[in-house]
Amino acid sequence: MGHADEHHACRDEDSILSFDDLLQFYHKRLLEAAEQAGTLPWAPKWETFAQQAQVCFLDYLRYLASEVWGSVSPESMERLKGKLNYGLHKRSLPHLLWAIRHGCDCIDSLQRQHVL
Repeated sequence: MGHADEHHACRDEDSILSFDDLLQFYHKRLLEAAEQAGTLPWAPKWETFAQQAQVCFLDYLRYLASEVWGSVSPESMERLKGKLNYGLHKRSLPHLLWAIRHGCDCIDSLQRQHVL
């Protein structure tokens, strides 16, 4: 797959559904690296890792809502849709909505776990 094709694949609307798979893959690789380094006993368990990722995502969402999305409109999304140096949340309504829904899911999950 060429460089331009890789960017096209990243714009695929279905890619927004794979966040949890990506997070699980990253955690697996983190554990593998920790095992190789001899630090596996100190590596975060999945539950802790997932909670921390949710908190980080909510902080990122706070930043997006307060600093980034103020200038986003249907017209700006249309203007930016082919510009790969802008995040999908500024160029694609489905991705912006996914970010908001995922944030709501993170809040619900953390509240159920009594983290928030």
